[in-house]
Amino acid sequence: FYRAADVVLVPSRSESFGLVALEAGACGIPVVATGVGGLLSLIDHGRTGFLVPGRDVDDFAKFTAQLLNDSLLAIAMGTAAAERAKAYSWKSAASTVSNVYAQLLERELVACK
Repeated sequence: FYRAADVVLVPSRSESFGLVALEAGACGIPVVATGVGGLLSLIDHGRTGFLVPGRDVDDFAKFTAQLLNDSLLAIAMGTAAAERAKAYSWKSAASTVSNVYAQLLERELVACK
């Protein structure tokens, strides 16, 4: 359903991660979200979407209108959001875990007394 949207709004009061914003970004849809919690690390304000301080209704309206009225901006932000979402893919997560295990295997074992 994300691909049918022109923009996704995430007006959360708190957000530990921001899966909705990540999923929208992965589909190439720019996000307008409250600047809280995990959304701060998922959304690069002005590049992959917009962050609204304090759930300001006027800012939500302004940024949403900006994306709806400027299709080139929306496409550019959506493309950047999709690229950023790749860092959170299963392939990326598996690679990170694999690298951690490889680093652990390189360590010298310590004898327990």
